[in-house]
Amino acid sequence: VLEKELQAEIYGSGSFFIRMVVQLGGVASVVVLIATIPQIASTSGTRFQIEYPYFCFVTAFIMVLGPALGARAFTYEKEEETIEQLVLTLVPRSTIVVGKFLAFARVIGALTLINCVSFLPLILFSGSIATSIAGLLLVIGATTTLTTALGLFFSLWCRTTLAAMVTTY
Repeated sequence: VLEKELQAEIYGSGSFFIRMVVQLGGVASVVVLIATIPQIASTSGTRFQIEYPYFCFVTAFIMVLGPALGARAFTYEKEEETIEQLVLTLVPRSTIVVGKFLAFARVIGALTLINCVSFLPLILFSGSIATSIAGLLLVIGATTTLTTALGLFFSLWCRTTLAAMVTTY
């Protein structure tokens, strides 16, 4: 189930959406970086926490991306009328749900880490490296888990992808 979902996200009809999100997220990440540089320069005597504006950006990015991807997990199967075939396989239902969750969480995590590349040099030179990176990974993990689970829940609850996305947001 995990491999099927990953291939569907990368090569399927949703790949355009993923490419657009990566490009827009990269541009937004650079914009946040450029907006943060004057704040760093203006704090001469005090230490500016570079992590805070970027943690806000990462959280917002995942909160937009997570439900959008998670909300189509089961509704897509319903719309394509393949949910019956999926349920009738010998694979336990819990494995299907966990496989879909891990696939979407992996895609969201990868897209988020791609957008983190622009801020890693600033975090590395800001001082408290271990706590900044640990905090960043904690924010990414917690937000990805929450938003993906929320999207999957509404994907199971709604009949169409549009209804699941609107309900999730």
